[in-house]
Amino acid sequence: MNRKNGSELTPSLVLDSRVKKSGVSFAFGGSTSGFSTQSPLGFTAPGLLGQVQLFNTLLAGKKAPPNALYVVWSGSNDYLQGITSTPATVVSNVAASVRQLYAMGARSFLVPNLADLGLTPFVQVQNAGPAFTQLSQAHNALLQSTLERLGRELPAARIVSLDVFALGATVVGSGQVSTELPALEYLAPGTGAVDCLFRNPATCVDVNFNTFLPPFLFWDVMHPTTQAHGLIGSAMYRALQNKP
Repeated sequence: MNRKNGSELTPSLVLDSRVKKSGVSFAFGGSTSGFSTQSPLGFTAPGLLGQVQLFNTLLAGKKAPPNALYVVWSGSNDYLQGITSTPATVVSNVAASVRQLYAMGARSFLVPNLADLGLTPFVQVQNAGPAFTQLSQAHNALLQSTLERLGRELPAARIVSLDVFALGATVVGSGQVSTELPALEYLAPGTGAVDCLFRNPATCVDVNFNTFLPPFLFWDVMHPTTQAHGLIGSAMYRALQNKP
């Protein structure tokens, strides 16, 4: 939904059926980097490794298109859900996914690192911002060295990385977005809308969009706004254009 200031804040829960699409997404809400995830809401979602298996099943013995772009991005839920605080485990799962996709025929990869999880409202209310910032940095350092090793290990593979952590620091530091509170708390203050998705989605209230809204980084306690995702998408495009 377009805002009066041109910002788009409403997160999209499904793909727009009116738009022609040639890509396939295997992402699941709440998923982690492993094979499956038991979400706080009680459902089981395939993790990154499980999603790669689903893609392999879809191929049905055929080779993965070598000219397609394979976006492999995972890890934040591993840490935010308290499943692990060990970057080695998460980065190993990401590397295994790239290797498995490569074995299926994939050759072009985009692998972003983690944003600064310490900025997440979910973390901020627990006074754990500095610890999660350090965890994000440790994950990203290990991921970078792992991707460099994969680039040497996998012949003809094109592995493009994206520094989402640095992008976030630039965007926040320049004042392009507000991190003072999530958009939902601005729209529906004191109603519990900001974290209802993680307690009971049935209790989420309707919000009024007919008002001027400043650009926010977060929609609720966990998820970035559509505008923030747009900034990441633009950065992805630039990274792909700049990588030979």
